[in-house]
Amino acid sequence: AVTGIVTLQSGDSTSSNTGEVTIRSGNSDAGQAGSIDIVPGYSGAGSDGTNMILSGGSTKSSTNKAGIVQLRGGSNTQGDAENTDNIGIIEINDINIQLKAGGSETGDGGSVSIESGSSSSTNTGSVSIGSKASESGAVTGIVTLQSGDSTSSNTGEVTIRSGTSSASKAGDVILNGGQNSGSGEGGNVILSGGNTNSGSSVGVVRLLGGSNTQGDAENTDNIGIIEIND
Repeated sequence: AVTGIVTLQSGDSTSSNTGEVTIRSGNSDAGQAGSIDIVPGYSGAGSDGTNMILSGGSTKSSTNKAGIVQLRGGSNTQGDAENTDNIGIIEINDINIQLKAGGSETGDGGSVSIESGSSSSTNTGSVSIGSKASESGAVTGIVTLQSGDSTSSNTGEVTIRSGTSSASKAGDVILNGGQNSGSGEGGNVILSGGNTNSGSSVGVVRLLGGSNTQGDAENTDNIGIIEIND
C-alpha cells in the first residue's frame, strides 16, 4: 500500500499573513555547516522518476505579482542575506537543462534574462554560452541563437552588441569561424539577408562603419571606414 504523506506547512489565514516555513541547518563557528538535501526516493522498474517542484506562490489579484523563486549561492558577507553583490556559485548538472519562461493567456509571455554579476571594485562577470568539447572525436553540439517563429505577425529581432562606454573604448563584436588545427578546412562566416516566399523584397545585408553622430544610426552621411583584408 501507499505510505503516509508528510506535510510541512504553516496555518491558513482569512484576514492576515500566514506564517513562514524555514528549513535550515545550524551555524558552525569552527567547521562546515550542515548540508540540506531534498531528494525524492527512487522509483522501481516500469515507473518514472519522481519530480521535485519549487514553485512561487500564486495570487488571486490581477494587479499583484506572483511569488518569485530565487536560487542563490552562499555569501561571504555574514548576516547580509539580502546582499546579492557577493554570492557564490550555483551549479545545475543534468543531462538536459531547460530554461523556460512561463506562458500567458492574456498578456505577454515571460522573459528569460541571463546576466553576469556586478562589481563595485573591478570587472563585472562574463557570460559564456557554448557547447562542450567532444572527447570521443564526434561532432560537438550546435549553438543556435534565434527568435521565435510567427504565423501572423513579425518575428522578434536578434541583437548582438557590446556595451556603451562613457569614458573609454566600447567592446568589440567578433564573428569568427572556427580554426582547424589539423589538415581540414577552417569554418566559414556567412552573412545572409532573409529570403521571402512572396513578391516582397528580400532582406538586405548592410555593412556600416561607426558614426560620430550618437543616437543617429540611420544617418549614413558621416560613418567610419570598412576594411576588408584578405
